[in-house]
Amino acid sequence: MVGNPSLGIISGLLVIQAQSPQWGAEEIISTCIWLTGVTILGTLSSYRIDPPRYCESVGYESDNLEVQELLRSSVDSQNWRSDKVKGDPISMRQAFNFAWPIFKKHFGLFTAVLLTIFGAWVMLEIVVIAGQRFGILLWAVAHLAFLIFLAGMEVGFLQICLALSDGGEPKFFDTFAHVSLGPKFLAGQVLYLLLVVIGLLLLVVPGVYLAVGYALFGFCLAAGETNLARSFQHSAILSTGAKPYLLWIFVVLLVLNVFGASLLGLGLFITVPLSVLIMTSVYRQLSARGRVDSSAISSG
Repeated sequence: MVGNPSLGIISGLLVIQAQSPQWGAEEIISTCIWLTGVTILGTLSSYRIDPPRYCESVGYESDNLEVQELLRSSVDSQNWRSDKVKGDPISMRQAFNFAWPIFKKHFGLFTAVLLTIFGAWVMLEIVVIAGQRFGILLWAVAHLAFLIFLAGMEVGFLQICLALSDGGEPKFFDTFAHVSLGPKFLAGQVLYLLLVVIGLLLLVVPGVYLAVGYALFGFCLAAGETNLARSFQHSAILSTGAKPYLLWIFVVLLVLNVFGASLLGLGLFITVPLSVLIMTSVYRQLSARGRVDSSAISSG
């Protein structure tokens, strides 16, 4: 039951309905959103943490004692067997233990960002409908402008999450601090999509391999990599030896966000920020592992 989010949520709703038949749609939707968080915690809790890599990731220059204490708590609550976890490059428990408290603390910030994106989409639709007499040219220009703006906000969203992982306190307007990266990030998204589609056409497996290997290029770009090609190369390096773990994470997060979208879209206000924060922790863990491996090679 714990390993299957859908079964856990459906069972919870059946119990609630049996005990409280007078509940309306609003109470049911609110309960669905709450159960989403609870269920994903249960799903992710089945993973083990690698203490050595965990301790290294805690030291990624974070001055926020609260964040560090949250990360330590997941180690103190377990009896570890180092021979079992030595090969695990990613700790999902650590990722969720970081993401969930940060999400709750900054829920207003994430909601404001998502509402801004929604507002930009509404403006796009208004422009397209009002300018139908101008034909396909206005439609193309409006959509391109929207996609560039959206890509810029996505970079800002990633940078906010990276700042939170470092103990910072980003503000809403930080989302627009690097809108100029929108065209480059959009080009990266198009390239990523082309690679994945071409790979899927080649017997599926190459597409999955490329999708997982290059999935972190956005974080690399948001973290300061100015060259798009190098951000793809950096993502490929970070994913080395961790692709099965990343694939499982992506599947879980995809199911989570599909479920959030099914709740009239309201669940996305939880699932989208939570997913990005989890991936932020994953990116930090893999980056820390890369530093450890480089240090080992240098000392050797």
